[in-house]
Amino acid sequence: MGGHTITHLSFEFDPMRTEVRLPPNKKLRASTTTQALLEAKTVPTAALDESLGLLSHCSYVVPLGRPFLRNLFSLLRHTDKMARISKEEIKLLGRWKSNAVDMYINELAEDEHKENITN
Repeated sequence: MGGHTITHLSFEFDPMRTEVRLPPNKKLRASTTTQALLEAKTVPTAALDESLGLLSHCSYVVPLGRPFLRNLFSLLRHTDKMARISKEEIKLLGRWKSNAVDMYINELAEDEHKENITN
């Protein structure tokens, strides 16, 4: 990722490439968190709250942004202990994961490949 990258608030800032990205561990965590939500029929509200915090943080950098998370955040207001994720919310999460998170995971692999070639 080069010597010009600055990490702040779990974001990597690269002034030479004028971009902001997630670090590799955050990309992987976002992917596994999203996959866990996709596979669950119900989720404890504490786990949903933690997952949404991570995804909300990531959405500052990952395309599709925060608006799609509103439906999931509304589950926290209307649920006490367990939240049931609807088919529509699963569809949105799946789209976000396939379009955004997986794209960033693929970019990470490409970046590592480029670094191995130049080193």
